[in-house]
Amino acid sequence: MHRYLTKSFTFEAAHSLSNTKETRNNNLHGHSFHVEFTLKGNINENGMIIDFTELNNLVIKLKKKLDHSYLNDISEIGVPTLENLGNYIWNVLNQENFKVYRIQVSRKTCNESYILEL
Repeated sequence: MHRYLTKSFTFEAAHSLSNTKETRNNNLHGHSFHVEFTLKGNINENGMIIDFTELNNLVIKLKKKLDHSYLNDISEIGVPTLENLGNYIWNVLNQENFKVYRIQVSRKTCNESYILEL
């Protein structure tokens, strides 16, 4: 039997992209991003896969870095595409030793998502 726990959050950020066919993306513009990540694990002696306090602290850390930021200035993301942003968040979660199973980063107003899954 597999057990999963999901957490989501939103943030606002701006970026510019010079490597797309849509030239207006060269301009500074912003999005509302929705992130949902799923952890896989076993239920521990406390009846939890992980304490939500730990997840909430990680979300605070991510939002502090990403919310109302200019994504181009965060070197760990690289070119601030939806895909690279998702990979960056995946890496942060893994660095914190969370057993990440799936992550989805969406720009709902654009009807676009990136999913990374084991």
